Amino acid sequence: MMHDDEDWEDSYDDEFYEEEDSSDCTVPCPECKADIYDDAERCPECGYYLVESERLGTGKPTWILLTAILLLAAYFARMIWLAAFR
Repeated sequence: MMHDDEDWEDSYDDEFYEEEDSSDCTVPCPECKADIYDDAERCPECGYYLVESERLGTGKPTWILLTAILLLAAYFARMIWLAAFR
């Protein structure tokens, strides 16, 4: 069955395509103060990552610090142990 152009109904839904007020969903970038969407992961102006996990160099992972402390403690404990029994 073939449809004629007259049978075609354009069902444009105005409620679905309503534009949101952009001022309601924007926040200032903490770095450059440009208006950005509140759900953005990165500022398009300055490139600042708003999501903490995406930032590079925000700190060393906890497991690295704990491992370093444990290794240093084990090393110094061994040195004290060896010095005590000489």
